[in-house]
Amino acid sequence: MDGANNNSFPKQSKTSTEHSKTSLGGRSIGKLNETAGALVGGSIVIPYSPSKSIRISSSRPLLKLSNVNPNHYNLVDKAIKEHKVFCIGGVYPAIRTALRKRGWVEKIVNASVPQYMRSIVGPHLNRDVDTKPTPDDDTENAFTQRVLSNYPPDFIWVIRRDNIPWQQIARDQIINRFPRAFFTTKVGIAACLQGIHWFSEPGVSDTFFPRCYRISLEEERQAFLDDYRLSACVAMLRWFTSTFEKLGERAVYDPSSKISCLAIDFAVRQMNNYVRMRRHEDIDWLMPPAFLSQHWEIFLTQYYSVVHQKYKLSPADSTDSAKMKYDMAKKSIQRLAPYWSQMTADGIMNIWICKPGARSRGKGIVLMNQLDRILNLLSQSASREANWVVQKYIEKPMLIYKTKFDMRQWFIVTDWAPLTVWFAKESYVRFCTKPFSLSDFHESVHLCNNAVQCKYQNATNRDPGLPDENMWDCYTFQAYLKTIGKLELWEKVIYPGMKQGILGVLLASQESTDVKKNCFELYGADYMFTEDFRPWLIEINSCPCMAGSTSVTARVWK
Repeated sequence: MDGANNNSFPKQSKTSTEHSKTSLGGRSIGKLNETAGALVGGSIVIPYSPSKSIRISSSRPLLKLSNVNPNHYNLVDKAIKEHKVFCIGGVYPAIRTALRKRGWVEKIVNASVPQYMRSIVGPHLNRDVDTKPTPDDDTENAFTQRVLSNYPPDFIWVIRRDNIPWQQIARDQIINRFPRAFFTTKVGIAACLQGIHWFSEPGVSDTFFPRCYRISLEEERQAFLDDYRLSACVAMLRWFTSTFEKLGERAVYDPSSKISCLAIDFAVRQMNNYVRMRRHEDIDWLMPPAFLSQHWEIFLTQYYSVVHQKYKLSPADSTDSAKMKYDMAKKSIQRLAPYWSQMTADGIMNIWICKPGARSRGKGIVLMNQLDRILNLLSQSASREANWVVQKYIEKPMLIYKTKFDMRQWFIVTDWAPLTVWFAKESYVRFCTKPFSLSDFHESVHLCNNAVQCKYQNATNRDPGLPDENMWDCYTFQAYLKTIGKLELWEKVIYPGMKQGILGVLLASQESTDVKKNCFELYGADYMFTEDFRPWLIEINSCPCMAGSTSVTARVWK
């Protein structure tokens, strides 16, 4: 992994590939395994009771049993003396294997251990041992568990942070969770990125994130309404100019149409007013321009008819020229471009992706492109899903064989002060099962999450160059870039862009993160790419899936 250490809190950050280990609370631990995220070395204590921590003396020799291999006896004895006893809640074979190779011994967590320990690990108990071993059971596994029955594990890997009594964790304990990571929720990352511009630094941290709004907040709800309306104006003018350039006046004008071309004039005025405000020219306005909601409803109805339903505009009179409207719209778009940073991601359909804040793994996510339907969906949601996030959909994504994809990038944070991040050198690409289309909003076309796509069969009209498992590793992706003559962009744009995006989010979220030493956490960042190969951060996941569900992930986590 590549290490990034922010030594000038909170603004500065630097990247290094030379560090082999980092410091957690003054105790030196080995480098985190690049593919399994396993911790090498270290020592921790997990308290057994709310009032005190228990440490078993390692100076007393272990009781030998006749059927125990001497090598196994020595392994357990050495693990206790060196504080290398671990405990894992859940099925993480890669983590177990990596730790055992380094001389760690596992303490089985099952129904026989105290409730306090089970509450930390959670309901996903180890399935290797389901009952407490009897005194007559002299197997090596039973011997190990009897010896460790009163020994608190030195390292614990848990699935959920909710059950961890952080106020009772001792200073020298290491656990694979931070008390709080706000940026791993849909609402949290939207809040963090509101101030991302304060932490942007060329070559260090710079995040491209589709504009996003928390609809539960009235201020951001109004901001979303303004954004949607202005985006519709931009989309209308882009449709008009592109259609006129390709097909001429007959493709945009029809004298028999009932949709007035004054919609173009309305959109131009709105865009010009926006540019003036961005230039701070509105300071001299005696009376700012005001438009009633009825005006917007009329315009949006015209926009839906023209762009969504393919109707044409009617000229204002016999002297009205489509070329004149084209020149006016083209100039307006050119004036707007310096102030509309997401022009390369936006299309003309004005699609927004609605995400319920209380769900994960793609559940409840829908795509919509009509304002009234979006607002109606949000108003009818249950109280537990009130924290909806509405994000502008990337309508012009980079496609591979006409299919949408995203990329999962792993990284580990081992400290927040100074910020220390380890980036995985390997990542992987996830494909949708259906070819990309803006006329079909089904999740099989647009949501690349493996938990979503595994429910569907691959489309029969997919390109044969796509993998049956809908997944590539980063090396296959680079090979594809080479075939299209863009291999150099991996090192120049894509990989450094993903690094800078993650650093930007982490720097922006430091104030909202509970900092605790001797903790670390593995995250999975999801990226999409626009047609210019620029990576756009979509979300960051805590406790990402580490299952070898495909041959790609099986190799990565092996």
